[in-house]
Amino acid sequence: MSIKTFIKGSFVYAGSAFIFSIIRQIVFFPLIQKHSPELFGKISFLLITIDFLIYTFGSSLADYYVRLVTKTDLQKNKYKFLFKLSLFSFLTAIIFFVQEFSVLKSFLLGAYMVVFSANTLQLKVYFNFLIFKKNYFYVFVRLIPYLVLLVLTLFFDISSIDIFITLLLISELIAFFVLYKGNIQLGFNTAKIKQENDLNILKFVFIYLSFALVQRMDMFVIEHFFFDNYVNYYQIVSIFLIGVNPIVLVTSSSLLSILTKVDISVFVKIKIKIIVAIILIGLLSGLIFTFLAPFLIKIFYPLNMLLDEFSGLSFIVVFFSIIFFISKSFIIKYVNINRMLILNILTICISLFFTYDFFVFAPVFFITRGSLYFMFLFNLKESKV
Repeated sequence: MSIKTFIKGSFVYAGSAFIFSIIRQIVFFPLIQKHSPELFGKISFLLITIDFLIYTFGSSLADYYVRLVTKTDLQKNKYKFLFKLSLFSFLTAIIFFVQEFSVLKSFLLGAYMVVFSANTLQLKVYFNFLIFKKNYFYVFVRLIPYLVLLVLTLFFDISSIDIFITLLLISELIAFFVLYKGNIQLGFNTAKIKQENDLNILKFVFIYLSFALVQRMDMFVIEHFFFDNYVNYYQIVSIFLIGVNPIVLVTSSSLLSILTKVDISVFVKIKIKIIVAIILIGLLSGLIFTFLAPFLIKIFYPLNMLLDEFSGLSFIVVFFSIIFFISKSFIIKYVNINRMLILNILTICISLFFTYDFFVFAPVFFITRGSLYFMFLFNLKESKV
């Protein structure tokens, strides 16, 4: 794996993911908030819940598969088992129902989670072949619900989360059949392949539940403990992530698939250089966004004054989020799963200790998460695989 190949693959993937991020964060959410604040609140909470569940049930299967893959073994037998296991994502319908969605909406969202989980896994096949261009197709299909709802809201005054949920399922089904056909052409999910069960995935799913909590814990805590600040907080953090996403998309999102071709011994040799690069990138991005964030918030959310009460929050979110997301890819690939669980439990427990005050919890959460993951990355050794 050459540096040139890594950079090329990362930028190809980042381009597609960046399009999705920009349209959702810069176009969709600000316009929906302006024309229908109630719909903004409903969709933001729905997407937070979906992100949490898809990380637990979908990303766990995909990343477990990537963790198994080596340069010489694509693990097609176990992939077939994991693909069928994605059907269990339908159990999330129960969680949606508990969250006070109707029976029909819960059913549609459960079906959506099944297809989304399968698509997340199917994309990893393309990424393992370094075919990152396929993500452009997937991104454009996933944007359909957002763009349709935006048009309906702006031009027809139709603000319906029911339509949004239905379109989420339809768009994923469109992507599913295209990705599935391509997977077969790449030699996956064919009748000739004998399925190999691997129940170790159950432990991995549980660990990814802790990952999901760590990744979106701030939103869940603020939604439950500091509800009055939830919408304003969601708005400013979505702006902060504009400073995080370009770096993370280039260096982290495609990194896990690329690491299937990199032995840990290679990483250990250049670990210090990688760590220094991560710190410098984080510092530069954090400092730049410290100046940009107030202007962007005034442009997209002019009524939001929450940032005025948070000293240095934009730097903290950007810097420590970059540290967290990049470190996470190495940790998922190389660290023993028991140690991953300890890391996540430690992050959750320390953060929960500061839920007594909104203005304390928010910065402490990002600092704790980024620092602990960075410490694990720094201490990563070949013997700890």
